[in-house]
Amino acid sequence: MFLGQTVRIVNLLFTGSPEITTCLGKQGIVRGLKFTQLGTIMVVVEFKSHLRLCFFKEELEPI
Repeated sequence: MFLGQTVRIVNLLFTGSPEITTCLGKQGIVRGLKFTQLGTIMVVVEFKSHLRLCFFKEELEPI
């Protein structure tokens, strides 16, 4: 995945917040990457409502 790419949220590994579960199936634009202490790569996705959330790359599907 690269910055500016359009992606769709296809599944959720963790459902911690109602905001995140409402994003399932929606499209967004990749705005950045986050690296965790364990070496996991998280993808920052921005939606039309300007909401930005982090997802695991396994939860996303490029369009």
